[in-house]
Amino acid sequence: MSFAKVNNIKLYYEESGVGFPLILISGFGADHRGWDAIFATLAQHYRVIRFDSRGAGRSDVPDEAYDTSTMADDVAALMDHLQIEQAYICGHSMGASIALSFALKYPQKIKKMVLCHGYPKINTLSTMVFDILDRMIDDESSPDVLGDYITPWLYPNATLSNLDNHPEVKERDNYLKTTKYPQTVVGFKGQLRALLSFNIDEELRRINVPTLLIAGDKDILTPMEDSQFLAERISQATLHVMRDVGHMSVVEKPQESAEIINGFLQL
Repeated sequence: MSFAKVNNIKLYYEESGVGFPLILISGFGADHRGWDAIFATLAQHYRVIRFDSRGAGRSDVPDEAYDTSTMADDVAALMDHLQIEQAYICGHSMGASIALSFALKYPQKIKKMVLCHGYPKINTLSTMVFDILDRMIDDESSPDVLGDYITPWLYPNATLSNLDNHPEVKERDNYLKTTKYPQTVVGFKGQLRALLSFNIDEELRRINVPTLLIAGDKDILTPMEDSQFLAERISQATLHVMRDVGHMSVVEKPQESAEIINGFLQL
């Protein structure tokens, strides 16, 4: 159990493995355990650091405006705390947005970047999904109800219809409903503001770092067209579309996800 005082807040982080540093950035509402399914596998090859972003898990929950630029500053400060000059950066969903902001602000600190289910700005459907979730939070819906609402947006029908063959999905959803460190209302609303305000359309061509984009062909929240848009504008980008995968590739197909990420980083 480790904490770092960075950017005027306290961040919880974990690390495992040796080798070149790989920093994993979780998505909206998720803490470091969003990477459980591939963390140990990646740690066989790298010094892997995962952490709770501000507003989630055991990290501080400042009652102030959040944005991905500030959250990218948190990552840079964590690297300084760990005496890491340069790293691979891998982000999922909103974590991919933080990674993109990081690439713009700290290009010298990033060697390669992996964006899992990234997007240039949040689309209308996702905005509506999270607006309803926000109202459910205001109405004090239980964690079980909140989890049951968001789950169908994360996974394709084939996965939801056959959960017995997807133990990682069941394990993750159970963890979210039973965690000792659920996201607070302040943390939820802070991260939601960062999610909704992110728009990097006009700045993508400034990014010049080898980038792997991972998309799911059944992703509803961030459809693969979002990753295609990013791939067309980031100069050193490669797009990999995973078949029969929704929004949670690292949970739905952890072995394949780890192989794709490792294959790119080893090039």
